[in-house]
Amino acid sequence: MIMMIRQSNMELLRIVSMLFVLILHANYLGIHAPSPTDFRMHPESTILRCIIEALTIVAVNVFVLISGWFGIKFNFNKLSSLCFQILFFSLGFFIVFSFISPSEAFTINRIKGIFLMNADYWFVKAYLILFILSPVLNAFIDHVSQKQFFITLAAFYSFHTVYGWLMDASVNFTMNGTTGLSFIGLYLLGRYLRLNPSKYSTMNKYNDLLIYIGCAVLLCASNSFLLHYGIDVSVEGRLFSYASPLVIIASVYLMLFFSKLSFQSKCINWIASSCLAVYLFHCNGFFFGKYYRQVIEQIYYHSDNPITGTLIYVFAIYTLAIFIDKVRIYCWNYISHHLFHAVSR
Repeated sequence: MIMMIRQSNMELLRIVSMLFVLILHANYLGIHAPSPTDFRMHPESTILRCIIEALTIVAVNVFVLISGWFGIKFNFNKLSSLCFQILFFSLGFFIVFSFISPSEAFTINRIKGIFLMNADYWFVKAYLILFILSPVLNAFIDHVSQKQFFITLAAFYSFHTVYGWLMDASVNFTMNGTTGLSFIGLYLLGRYLRLNPSKYSTMNKYNDLLIYIGCAVLLCASNSFLLHYGIDVSVEGRLFSYASPLVIIASVYLMLFFSKLSFQSKCINWIASSCLAVYLFHCNGFFFGKYYRQVIEQIYYHSDNPITGTLIYVFAIYTLAIFIDKVRIYCWNYISHHLFHAVSR
C-alpha cells in the first residue's frame, strides 16, 4: 500500500490559515470593528488593526482552496473520522460545562448544538456539505473539458460576485461567502488552478506574495479611507467579506505562493493534522464568548502591551487545541480499528 506523504509547504499553509482565523476572531470580531471615532482618536493603532484584518481575512478561503488543490478523497472512514472529531469537541464541551455551569449547559439550544443544530460551527456545516458532495464535484472535474471548466467557474463567480457580494438579492445562498455553495466554488477554483496551470498561476512565487500583499494593502487603504470620511465598516460589511473579489484573489495567490515552496517537516505535518481542532475548540459556543472574546477584550483594553498579550493568548489556545486533538486521534484510532476491523470480517 502506497502511503501519501503530506506536503509540508501546504501543511504549513493550513497552520497559518488557522492561526489567521484566531487572529480574525481576536481583531474585528473579538474586540470590535474600528469606528470613525477610533480612526480619529487613535489613527496608528486603527490602521494597524486594518492591516491585520486585511492580511488575515483570507483564512477561511485558503483552508477550502487547499482542499480543492489536493481534491477530497471521499470515503466512509474519512467521513466518520470528521464527524467523530466534531462530536468529540461539541459533546466534550457540553460534558465539561454540564459540571461547571449546569444551568448554561442544559438548555435546548446547547443540547441542539451537540449535533450542530444551532448557529454554532457554521464552517464545519458548510464544509460537511462540500465533503459529502465531493464525489459529484470530482466526477464533474474528471469529465469536463478545460474550456467548460473555465466557463463554469467564470459564470459561478460572476453570479457570486454580483448577488453574493455586491447585492443582498441572494443572501440565503451565499451569505458573504459563508455557505456550502461558496465552498463549492472555492473547491472548484482550487482544483482548476492545480490541474490547469497558466501564466497567471505559474509566476515566480515572490510575485504571488506581492499580489497577496497588494490586495491586503488595497483592502486596508479602502477601510482607512472610509473610516476617515466617517463611514462605519462593520465586521459583516462587504469590504472584508469572504465573497469579495479582492479577498478571493488574495487567498488564491497566498496559496500559490506556498505551493511553490518545497520542504518536508514531520513537526509541521504533525501540527497540521489537527488544525481543524483549533476552530472546533475556540469557536465552540460554550467557550468563544466568555473565554475567547471577553479575554481578548480584557487584554486589549487593560494590558500595557495588548498586541503581545493577545498573541500569547492566541498561541496558547492554538497549542491547547492541538494537544487535545491528539487525544481525540488516539481515541479514534482505537475505535476505528475495532469498528472497521469488525465490519470487514
